[in-house]
Amino acid sequence: MRQSVKALLTATVLLMLAAVASAQDAPATTPDPNAPMVDPAVPMMGAEIAAGLSAPRHVFYGSDGTLYIAEAGEGGELTATNATGQGEVFVGFTARVSTVSPDGEQDVLIDGLFSLTDMFGGLEGVSAVYVDDAFVWLVMGQGPTRDTLPEGAYASALVQLDRETLEIVNTVDLLAFEETNNPDGTADIASNPQDIAVADDGTIYLVDASGNSLLRYTEAGGLELFAAWEVIDTEPSPVPTSVVIAPDGTFYVGFLSGFPFLPGTARIEHLSAEGELLDTIEGLTLVVDVEIGQDGNLYAVQFADGFGEMGYNPNSGSVIMIDAEGVVTPVVEGLNFPYGIAQADDGAWAVTVNAAFSEPTSGVVIEIPAM
Repeated sequence: MRQSVKALLTATVLLMLAAVASAQDAPATTPDPNAPMVDPAVPMMGAEIAAGLSAPRHVFYGSDGTLYIAEAGEGGELTATNATGQGEVFVGFTARVSTVSPDGEQDVLIDGLFSLTDMFGGLEGVSAVYVDDAFVWLVMGQGPTRDTLPEGAYASALVQLDRETLEIVNTVDLLAFEETNNPDGTADIASNPQDIAVADDGTIYLVDASGNSLLRYTEAGGLELFAAWEVIDTEPSPVPTSVVIAPDGTFYVGFLSGFPFLPGTARIEHLSAEGELLDTIEGLTLVVDVEIGQDGNLYAVQFADGFGEMGYNPNSGSVIMIDAEGVVTPVVEGLNFPYGIAQADDGAWAVTVNAAFSEPTSGVVIEIPAM
């Protein structure tokens, strides 16, 4: 059966990220939904910061040293229609944001958030969180079709909450922007926001993986297109998954490899403050997060080292460092489906592990000492 790459990936992979309009054959094998999840021992490069998490994704350190963890959740028992039109998905309100205080106390800041899982174990829920003095900002990943999204649920959206009361004060509908503007120009209309970065002036930047776009949001100007990436019908097309703003105001955008997820086919793009391409770091694999370290080097998380007969290769994820000359140095390898990374004031890195295709509550955040 021939189908769009976007539809295929939405049904079978971690992020439901594909944004390719070209048709091609489905892979000969897809992950077995009845196969046991893999939860191997996590290589402990330092202390375990948090445990008992369900699909932990991006992480963020607040100004007071609190670690915020976005958890995509476990889906639920309600059925809904897949946004791609390919069968059913299972939804519920099991996503949440957890915290770890500076003294190491783990807690839940917000729970009961929308979560979606498909028959292959792919999960979407809270993708990223950002907290400032006044607000909590939640990036909510892709949901089902609009008519089957449960009442009170937010998906494909940026949700703004009052920091004190945690009441919702604003929502930004990224799917509506995609429907109106379709930045990548493909026939597939889908929005799956994955990461957030905030400039010094408060401007918010959002990576939309399914929209193949980097969007800019201000209260005055609303949602605007900052950059978009063309889809080439005849070749795999990596999709953007992560963004960080460098001290000089330029941007680094990480890309997940395109189907069939061959090693070395992901990249990180360096964009100017105006969104123009300055440089490309190539030869990477399944990049899901990027950060600038206190040492000025670029750090990235690679979800796995490729895609095998049973899906993404377990125990093969890594954190890498990229210096100013573009030299890539492994920081830690052998992680089981790592995802988010953030650096504490003391220089240590927090990394989420077991971020997908793992048993509920098996997710952890580990500490990697500063190099």
